[in-house]
Parts: sequence; structure tokens; C-alpha cells
Amino acid sequence: METAASLRLWGGLKRLLELLKAQGQELGLAQLATGSTGLVALARLYSRQSGQAVRQIDDLPLHVLAAAWPHLETLHQIGCTTWGQLAAMPRGGITRRFGAELLDALDKAYGRKPETYTWLTAPEVFAVRHELLANVENAQGLLFTASRQLKLLQAWLRARHQGIVACQFTWLLDIRRNAPPQGEFILQTAQPTQDIKHLERLLSEHLNRIELPAPAHTLLLHSLRCEPLPELTSSLLLEDIVKGEPLHYFVERVASKLGAEAICRPLLKADHRPEAAQRWVSAALPASGTEQAKPVQHSPDVFRPAWLMAKPLRLLVRDDKPYYQGALKLVQGPERVEASSLVDTLPAPEAVARDYFIAWNAHAGLLWVFRERLVAHPGWYLHGLFG
Repeated sequence: METAASLRLWGGLKRLLELLKAQGQELGLAQLATGSTGLVALARLYSRQSGQAVRQIDDLPLHVLAAAWPHLETLHQIGCTTWGQLAAMPRGGITRRFGAELLDALDKAYGRKPETYTWLTAPEVFAVRHELLANVENAQGLLFTASRQLKLLQAWLRARHQGIVACQFTWLLDIRRNAPPQGEFILQTAQPTQDIKHLERLLSEHLNRIELPAPAHTLLLHSLRCEPLPELTSSLLLEDIVKGEPLHYFVERVASKLGAEAICRPLLKADHRPEAAQRWVSAALPASGTEQAKPVQHSPDVFRPAWLMAKPLRLLVRDDKPYYQGALKLVQGPERVEASSLVDTLPAPEAVARDYFIAWNAHAGLLWVFRERLVAHPGWYLHGLFG
């Protein structure tokens, strides 16, 4: 970890080391070593693991320099066992005998050449597997290992600047029981997130309703769908800081307790038929790519009612005029709506050919009615109510 450019931010090297040691367990640090270059820090770490505490760079043994591993036996035979002894040898002879890679690594370790490293690239798909400390018979017992896996998932998401939308937990069961070999559960969120505590709460609610048919011994976590998560700059003004939690957190918690259909949201569809122009879906489920279709654009002079009938109501007709609580007067229209039976949407495809009108009378107010076209016996129907 290169820290030279930000030591003042942390209060110096000593203060930074204290912070790293204090939070080492949370950061996943097993051991810590420092040096003027990355190779020196690694060499001191390897030396400490082998039971040696070497402070001077020249005194570091050659076996902690990876580039010297293929040549250790030859170097030891000529009495060269430390970095300082290797650096004191004639450079031309070292290059001819061992190649340029050995001196190049030594120059980088001493800081004579810049160190270059290949950036770590997170895999395209996150997958992790852990054996449980003991067989688990209650689904809630999976939560401890699942929390560890979710923290690893969070690190993977941060490295890719993405949020999780759907991930799958799979638990392997004891095959000695008369039960399926495994079980699984897909955890979904309405919006991409990196909030692992929220995911843990959702998972806990779902595990409360799961019964294991046999003891589980292994847990796997696999990412199914991720989306880019834009970076937001936080404001320093108190009035701009949003308090509380996002709305979709509340929606997902309620849905995990009462069911996915407990809270629904309207979804617009690209369909000319009014009854198929929208439908209701679970608000706790993520929006799929097919749900992003733009609704049909109508001309500015087209007026639509606020409420639609669940099923168009056939009206009484007298003298070719529709009646509903009295004779209706057509005040605007027609608006022609036609849709082929080849339309693939919900509800079930149905060919329509209608002329819509805005009608009125003193008792019913403003109504949205239509007259059928291209049928043997056209009728009038009430389809919508204006506010």
C-alpha cells in the first residue's frame, strides 16, 4: 500500500500504523510490515514469518526476494546470501550469469527504479463457498456464515463500483438423510445496493420462514445480477444531509415479512389499449430490462380519465345514443384506438377497434365511453371516470 502521498492526512506514518493495527481484524490484515519500497516491505514480512527480524535493507536474506529464487543455490555457493552482498557484486557479471531480471528487481527494491504492479481486477462474477463450523439444523444458523460472505461481497462490489440486485444462497445438506442434496434462496433488492446490513436484515427475515429438511454443512453465495452504482458527492451542509433510510429499504422489509405482493407499484407498458397500458408489480422486485419500455405517446389534445373500470360496462342505447343515469352528451371525440391481436403484452392479447369519446350528463358527470368498430353489432361501453 503506497502511503507516501497521504501521510499528512493520517498524522504521519506512526499514527497510520496505529490505526491499521487497531482495525486490522476488520480490514482482514493478518500481519503488517513497512519499508521504503513495496519489495522491502514484502521482504521484511517474509523475514518476520520465518522468525527473523531484519531492519537494515542490506541485511535482508536473498530468499525473501522472489526474483532470486531460481538462483539461490548458485548464489549461496559463491557466498552471496544477503541483498547487500548481491548489490556489491559486478553488475555485468550478474547480468551475464543470471539475467537482467535479478538486478532489475534489486534496483526496484532499493528505489533506484520505479516499481510497477499489475492492477488487481475483480472477477466478473462473485462466488464464495464456506464450510460451516458445525452442521446447522435451523435456517437461522446460516446467518453467521452468510454475514461473513456478504462482507466479502461488499468488498467485491466496491472494487467494481457496482451494487447488488440479486444474489443466490445455496446450502448443501447431509446426504445421509432422506432429503434433497441442497436448498437455495435468491435474495433480491429493488435497487442496486452495497448496504450489507440491509441485506442481512432481509436475509434474516426470509430465513425465519425456511425449514431445512436436513442439517446443512456448507454455504455458497453467488452473484446473479449487479448494476453500476454512481458515486455521489456528500454535501457538507447539514440541511442537505438526508436523514432516515431510503424508501425502498422499508418496502423490501415489509415485503420480506408479508410477501412480495404486499406492496405494489404501477408499471407503464407500451400498449395502445388503455386496459393494458399499465399493470401492477411487486415494489420489492427489481425492474427488469423489459419493464423500461416507454409508454405510448398521445397528442397533447387527448384527455384520459383518472380511473378505469376493471371491465368495460356495456351501456343501454336508445336512438343510437348511449345512456348512463340518463342520456349522455358527447362533448369531445372521437379518439380512435386500434390494436392487433399480435400484441404481446398483459393482459392476454386481444384485438380492439374503438372510438373513444368524453361524455357528460348532469347526474354522472364526465365519463369516458367508447363505441366498438368493425363488428356486426357495435355497442357502447363505459370505460373510465374523470375526477
